[in-house]
Amino acid sequence: MKYGSKFAILLVAVGLSACSASQVSVDRIQVEQTVQSIVLERDEINENMLARLADDYKKTSEGGMDVFVSYPNGLMGAEAQATRTARHYKHVLQDKGVAQVNVMTVPMDSPEYDQRVIISYKGYTAEAPKDCGRIPGVWGGEGIDEIKKYQIGCEHMRYTSKMVADPRDLLGKSRTQDGDARRAGNVVEAYQTGEPLPELDISTASDVGQ
Repeated sequence: MKYGSKFAILLVAVGLSACSASQVSVDRIQVEQTVQSIVLERDEINENMLARLADDYKKTSEGGMDVFVSYPNGLMGAEAQATRTARHYKHVLQDKGVAQVNVMTVPMDSPEYDQRVIISYKGYTAEAPKDCGRIPGVWGGEGIDEIKKYQIGCEHMRYTSKMVADPRDLLGKSRTQDGDARRAGNVVEAYQTGEPLPELDISTASDVGQ
């Protein structure tokens, strides 16, 4: 082994030996519920975009989705047009699998905001554990104090949290479908009532070699 490799291993060993218990004890990934708000211009929206929004919503969210459609205040026919547009968005989103869509029209006095569409819903995000700082070297210029405070494993947890497709899975929700649950219940009920179960026509270990 070369002297350079031995020296690197020695530095790692010394560094780890100097770590406190708190530096190597990292909490679990945190799941937080936040409000997702997407601001769009009306002419930016099409059915493909709404389909992507619906897919993102179904992956990480629950509850209703609110859609606010603005229109020029005082302009004749603008409110009726905005209402038709809002209903169209609702129809497309429901068709793409969003069960509860609440649409509202909002009059705006400023031309800068009278074509805006805001889509809002509660979503879940997976984040690094609370009080988990960034690994020394990310920003540059960190000193010995920052290195001592860093919890080993925090950066790994941070990147792992970004790979969680559905943060709700970390909450322990059941993925059992109603049909599967019903079948499982039928088996348990048979044992509880003492109902004899039919013998299965399958091979057993004692049949092997006969």
